[in-house]
Amino acid sequence: LLEEHTAVAEPALGVESPEFCFAGVYDGHAGHKVADYLKCYLHVAVASHLSVQGNHTRQLEAAFEDVDQQVCRSTDLSESGSCAVVACVIPRTAESPSQVAL
Repeated sequence: LLEEHTAVAEPALGVESPEFCFAGVYDGHAGHKVADYLKCYLHVAVASHLSVQGNHTRQLEAAFEDVDQQVCRSTDLSESGSCAVVACVIPRTAESPSQVAL
């Protein structure tokens, strides 16, 4: 059984630019609970860490680390897991061109 889930979030994330876009695919392991959790919360964590300027790779890593810690602390999620593949389109500023961070 495939436990894949997807999430696409656009400007409603609260990132300071309407050009921001997030897409994620989550493949659950040993059930769907972590994939469901990621579908609901990973894009929120990414939005809270991203800023238009700065090191986008580090910002994404921090978001993943935060969500990983949340999953590891949860007793409801302890017996399953998930892979996550995400893409973020980050708008161009005068200082940097448009970027896609994976």
